[in-house]
Formats: sequence, C-alpha cells, structure tokens
Amino acid sequence: MSDTSLTISQSIADEDFLERPSFWRRFSSQTVPMIAMIFLVILILTAILAPWIAPKDPLEQDLLEVFLGPSWEHLLGTDNYGRDVFSRIIFGSRVTVQAGLQAVCFAIILGVPLGLIAGYVGGRTDKIIMWINDIFFILPALLIALTAIAVMGPGLTYAMAAVGFGMATRYIRLTRGVVLVEREKTYVESAKVTGIQTPIILFRHILPNIFSPLVVQTSLLFGIVILVEAALSFVGAGAPVGQPSWGRMLSESRYWISQQPFLVIPPGLAITFTVLALNLFGDGLRDVMGRKITATDIKVQKQKRSRSDAAELPDEINEKSGGSGADSILSIRGLEVKFPSISGEFTVLDNINLGIRKGETLGLIGESGSGKSMTAWAVMNLVPFPGKITNGTVRLEGRNLNELTRKQMRSIRGNKIAMVFQDPLSALDPVMTIGRQICKPLKIHKNMTKRQARERAVELLNLVRVPEPHRRLDEYPHQFSGGMAQRAVIARALACNPDVLIADEPTTALDVSIQGQVLELMQDIQEKLGMAMLFITHNLGVAADVCHRGAVMYAGQIVETGKIDDLIENPKHPYTAALLMAMPENVQKINRLADIKGQVPLPWAWPQGCRFHPRCEYATDQCTKDNIELREIAPNHTVRCVRSTENILGERL
Repeated sequence: MSDTSLTISQSIADEDFLERPSFWRRFSSQTVPMIAMIFLVILILTAILAPWIAPKDPLEQDLLEVFLGPSWEHLLGTDNYGRDVFSRIIFGSRVTVQAGLQAVCFAIILGVPLGLIAGYVGGRTDKIIMWINDIFFILPALLIALTAIAVMGPGLTYAMAAVGFGMATRYIRLTRGVVLVEREKTYVESAKVTGIQTPIILFRHILPNIFSPLVVQTSLLFGIVILVEAALSFVGAGAPVGQPSWGRMLSESRYWISQQPFLVIPPGLAITFTVLALNLFGDGLRDVMGRKITATDIKVQKQKRSRSDAAELPDEINEKSGGSGADSILSIRGLEVKFPSISGEFTVLDNINLGIRKGETLGLIGESGSGKSMTAWAVMNLVPFPGKITNGTVRLEGRNLNELTRKQMRSIRGNKIAMVFQDPLSALDPVMTIGRQICKPLKIHKNMTKRQARERAVELLNLVRVPEPHRRLDEYPHQFSGGMAQRAVIARALACNPDVLIADEPTTALDVSIQGQVLELMQDIQEKLGMAMLFITHNLGVAADVCHRGAVMYAGQIVETGKIDDLIENPKHPYTAALLMAMPENVQKINRLADIKGQVPLPWAWPQGCRFHPRCEYATDQCTKDNIELREIAPNHTVRCVRSTENILGERL
C-alpha cells in the first residue's frame, strides 16, 4: 500500500473515532438527567453565593411580620420570628451541600481503599474486612449518627462523619464486587507481569476502571445523606440552633402548621427536589457510563493499516543479541502446582520439566485445560489464589525464582521475564494511553525519566512496526486495531530487553492474515534480540512455523518433547498424532476434519495410568494401571507412552 493510501486509511479511522459521541454528547441527549444536573448546578452555585444572592439576612427577625404569605418583598413569606423564608432556604442549601460532601468524602476515603484491598488481595484479608463490614452494614446510618452524637456531643461535622462511616460499608461492598471481576482481567495480569507494585495496580489501573459504578453510587448516596441530615436536624441533632437548615425549618414549621400551612412547603420541596435530582442524575450517569465500545464498533471504526518498513534496531537492543549459550537460561524441574478442595488437594501441574536455551523458542502445545497457561503463571510465580507451587524449581540463569520475595520477583517480572497475552485489547488498560503503558516498566525497572521513557517507547513501536509511533503513543487501546494492539503489547513486553519472553497464544484473537504478520514479527525480533521464548499454542502448525523444539502437554503432564520437526513428521504419542490430524491441513488425508473424541479431564478427575487412555484408540490394559513415566526413545525425543516403540501410528500418518 502506498504512503498516500496509508494516510487516507488512517484519516478515515481517526475521523470515525472522532465521530463517536463523546460522554457529554451522550449525557446531554438525555432530557431528564440534564434537567436534574442543571438543578444540582444551580443548588451548588446557590450554596457558594448565598451571602450575595440572598435578599435578606436569614437570621434577621421582625416580630411585626410573622407568618406572612408569599409576596414581592418576601418571595416565600416569613416564619414565626418574621425571618425571610426564601433567604433561609438559600442559606440552608449550604448546610445541605456541606453535610453531603462531609459524609460522602469520608465514606469514599474509608470505603474505597478497603474495598480495593479486600477484592484484590482476597483470602484471610478479604474475610476479616467483610466480616467487620457486614456487622456495620446492617446498622442504619441514622442510628450510627445518633450514637456518635450521644458520645461526642451535638455537631453537624460529628454527625456527618458518623453517617459517612455507615455509608463506607456500601462503598466497601460495591468496590470489592467490581474488583473481583476486574482483577481477573488480562490487563491486571499484564500489569503484574511487568513488575508493577500492588498499590499502583490498585489505584492507577483498577480504580479508574471501576470509576463508573462508584460515581453512580456517590450520586445516589448523596441523596440518602441529605435525607439523613434533614432527619437529624428535624429532631434537633443536626445543624446548631439558629443556623438555617432545611430539616430544622421543616421541624419548626410543624408547630405552626395551623397558623401558616405554607411554611412546610418550601423546605419540604427543597429536600424532595434535591433528592429526586440526585437520583435522576445518577440514573443518567449509569446509562451513559455503562455503554462500552464493542468489538464490532472497533472493526467498523478502524481501517486496516499496512505495515511500515522495519525500523532500525536501537543500539541498546543490538548489544543484547549475543550468541546462544549451551545451557538453559530458563530451567523448570519437577514443577508441581496444587489447589485445595473439600476433600484435600488436587494437582494441576504434575512434575513439569522444561528447559529453554538463549535464542531458542520452545513450543508448549496442547488443548485448553492441559495446563499450558498455568505453567506460564507458575514460571512468573503468579499462580492464582488459592493454588500454590508445592514442589519443583524454576531457575532463571541458575537463580531459583521460587525462593525470591515478592519485591525481588517484581524486579524480575517485566524486566528479566516478560509476557504477551492472547487478547491484546483486554491485555491493555483501557483508561491509559499506549505510551503510558509502555513507559511504566521503563520507569520502574530502568529508572528512566519521563522523556527518556517516551523516546524509548517510540523506538519500541518502531521496532514492532507501528506506523507514526510519535502520534500513536498518545492514543488509547480502543483506537488500535487488533493487530496493532498486539504489536503494542509486544512492544511493552520488550521494553526492558527481557531474557525470556512468554507468549501465551498471542495470535488466537487475531484474523488469519494478521496472525501471520505477528508471528513473523515475533520471529524477527527474537532472532535479533537473541532472547529465549516460551510459545504457548494449541496449534501444531503455528508451532512448526515459530518453534525450534516442542513440548506437548495433556492433563497437567508433558507427554512428548522433541525437535519440532520430529514431532510433526514422526510423533510417538497418540495425543500428538491426534493434534496433527485435527489440523485443517490434514483434511485431505481422511476427507473430513478430524476431531479428538471426549475432552481434557478435570484435575480432580484424572484417570489412573495414562491420562489420555479414555480418548485413545490404541489404549491397552497396561495403559490404565500404573503411572507412566516420560522416557527417552531417541536423542532429544521423550515420550510418555508404553507403546511408543511399536510404531502404532505409522500407518495412520
């Protein structure tokens, strides 16, 4: 594609994105929430400007003009002391806004961090926080406020702090709930593997992504706080005597309702309309902030961009592309991962032994549920809770990673070992620009300044062939197509020149044509950098294009290892052969697309003996009895099968 056509394609994509309605346009299209917002803005301005816009002093008494009805001089009449009701309503808005801000801010400051910690950390910390939270959650906010007033004495600040304490339980529950969902998303795992510290992950990655429900919750709780403040003032426990407050005005008017019924209406309507406006405003925010950009929207809005010419490698990277060493840079020996269950424990990874040399690509191949991704997480020492590594070692350049502290492991992740995920759009944080996400590991691990990190990010985007890297650094993930987003993920993984790159099915979520480009890109970069790569895939054909050696995995075990050409041309395990026959390229051999009967067994239901035997047409009684060890049948070729020397697959293949 020519430079002109490329520019036109990019312009079309950019215009499409700009045409997507902004937050303000979407919100302003809703009539009722807009009216509610205007009312609330007027209320806030009234509270701020009360001394200047109130026609009279709210405390000025005139006993000769008591219980007057509405007039031009007194727009809402006067009360039992002859005070101007309109001026008191205006000054009462200050109490309302102040009370709401005090209670809600206190609730947010206390509740949101505790909810983040409970949802993200989990385990015993989660149980303790939620146990205490549940105790106070059942107590009404008004009761907590009255208790605080009884202990500390009357005062609006004390009362609202107590109300905020009660409201914090709502924030804890809400924040914990959404964090439980967000912490499982790929962008959080991606932040972990780049070595970002937990507080930064919580407050810079997760918190912005849960902002929407928190905003809606705040608008709704603000209305509840106003009702609580009005109730406290109504019973004389809120605003001090003499200070205009809607609740106190409503309380005082009930004694004179027979003489002037109109006194009840102004404070009552002020409270009603304010609470109603807050609820309608919250509903509008929920509707607008709940809308997400779908994959279909992205495909329609984004035009495919051609690849630019390969950029020159930075000197810093060229220096790293030394020759391959004879020993494994990453060595996994006897790795075992278990998860607890009601009846004890079940094993997810069973005696995994792998090694990768510098400059080599090892393919880890198998169906979903075989344990491939769990192996990657174990290498990163990020086994999902409550699982744990119970045996074995993971050594990087001879250093046992299992013995390192959390702080030491953070210095390894994203620096010495990096990871590329299968879905690029979920691996990137949607609320951060591409540039910030690439620069973050550079600042953490390389202590680069903002300018240095940005220059390095431009080099990396050039390296992965992203056009116009200076401009695209300031774009967000949804402005990238799938292929370009994956290039950005690769650039972030390469930021600190890792010794080992783990690619967890990096092309699964991409179109076929884009898959080829990404695979070619990863091969080129790996050859230039000389790094080791663990390439996880379910497709032997993809492994054949990328990998030097392969390890076939099934039900938590390695069932066959060898040079990738040997696995393709002369497989010795029936499962490897079945994966080969299931490839679309082999349709002509049997005139249909082959499948593997059954499915990978669950870890707590692994069969005795060979774990593949229930699905294997070559199984014998011997296959169902004893555990079968991995044995070497030829140089650099090992198989876990009792019939591996019988050539049972020869005729079939």
